Amino acid sequence: MKKIFAPWLWFFLLWPRIITAEEAPPKRWEIIAVGDIMLGRGVSKTIERHGPGYPLAKMPLVTDSCQVLCGNLESVISSEEFKSQSPYRFKADPVVADNILKQNGFGFLSVANNHAYDCGPSGLEESLGILDSLRIPYSGILEIPKKEAGAERVVDSSAGKKTCRPAYMKIGDVRVCFLAFCQPYLLNPNNENNIIAPADSTTICNSIQAVKDSCQVIITSFHWGFEYHHQPSKAQKYLGRLAIRAGAGIVLGHHPHVLQGIELYKDGVIAYSLGNFIFDQRDSLANQSAVLHMIMKGSQLDSLWLEPIEIRAKRPTTVNKSKLNQFKRLIDELNLKLKTSSRIIEDRLYLF
Repeated sequence: MKKIFAPWLWFFLLWPRIITAEEAPPKRWEIIAVGDIMLGRGVSKTIERHGPGYPLAKMPLVTDSCQVLCGNLESVISSEEFKSQSPYRFKADPVVADNILKQNGFGFLSVANNHAYDCGPSGLEESLGILDSLRIPYSGILEIPKKEAGAERVVDSSAGKKTCRPAYMKIGDVRVCFLAFCQPYLLNPNNENNIIAPADSTTICNSIQAVKDSCQVIITSFHWGFEYHHQPSKAQKYLGRLAIRAGAGIVLGHHPHVLQGIELYKDGVIAYSLGNFIFDQRDSLANQSAVLHMIMKGSQLDSLWLEPIEIRAKRPTTVNKSKLNQFKRLIDELNLKLKTSSRIIEDRLYLF
């Protein structure tokens, strides 16, 4: 006797099985991190001569695999006059911000650095407003209660816990959070209304604690250390490791203007200094830098490699593959005390 299946049963037998999110393998995606981005001074003059596409013409970063591009914005974007008395003060023309930052795919920018107030509070407000209008996520200022439109941001010293205002991005099912801090010694102690998030233990832990349940990946950026020092200070090591223990997965360092080592600490990675990216310094060591590529698998770091770059004529350029072994020797020397090894695989310098 022939078996007869009910029509509804054929539907389930022939319809392809639906793979749930829990069963599907996590997708690979990429985080790219670069060093200091300074769009003022000599870089600004070069842009005037050659156009806004000049700085990154020889260093394309936007690829199909890159979903998150991070950097430290070392210059405010402002039309205000300089207020800082320092000979080292930077500001970028608001007109070039869209062409260089937005059009080149920058997803997360840190504004927490010692040049944030080069054009005073109003210059910083203008800079943040421009980033908001371009819809470029940034972090580095304290979380401040919203006030009426037009009201100036002022830190209330009587308020409770200090936390850094986070920036978020969604990559597939993975929510990524970005937090940025600056070591207090780099900020003006006379600025009572400073809104830059300080890199102190309490603010770092409070900030990470406030976001850790609402995202799967936490990237932190620090402006810290000492200029032109190739080894991280004790404070850098302490703060970087503290951030990882608190729940961050990635720590990105800036300010020294030269490369420092990379540490694989617990389940996270600490890049103590990524050097310069777009800058006009003449020192050869400051013009020898790198781009950090982090390949993610779902919310987990799957691999990590460094791309050597050189800054020539005030813009980053890729380095000939024949120099990769020389670059490896430099990185191995910087990583020696951090016990991080490297290996070259298919013309890439992998650290993990």
